[in-house]
Amino acid sequence: MKLGLYFFSSFFFRKLMLILKEDVKNGFKKITRWFKGINIFKCDYIFLPILLSGHWSMIVMCSLGNEPGLLHLNSLKSTTHLEAEEHIKCFLSLEWERQNNLESLKISKKDLLELQMQVVEVPQQPKDNGTDCGIYLIKIVDVFLHTVTEGVAL
Repeated sequence: MKLGLYFFSSFFFRKLMLILKEDVKNGFKKITRWFKGINIFKCDYIFLPILLSGHWSMIVMCSLGNEPGLLHLNSLKSTTHLEAEEHIKCFLSLEWERQNNLESLKISKKDLLELQMQVVEVPQQPKDNGTDCGIYLIKIVDVFLHTVTEGVAL
């Protein structure tokens, strides 16, 4: 079995936030070129780096085509990214509309909008260290990938 992984650029989320505040439909068409040729509903894991208020974390979208899940990998429990969750749901809903016109998807748009982001227990950086979130994130993603790919071809 081959595992489908996709990593968005670290600039994607910032661009997504901008277009959702401005012109959603036309803006969305512009950002689809960032993942041209990728059907996110066929990927096992999609990684989306998030930079909000100077803090890096990662959203992992899991099995969007079947039994979807949203995971939040965050090395600072004191930060929540609820606004990120809403932006991701909006993105998934728009992409569902676009992909569903091309082929019938197994998941409904309603199911995507009802997803609840699960905060994953990960190593936490010290509260007095507000600068190493990127390093923590790299290690957390590394461990996550080793865990989910054990015995699976990439």
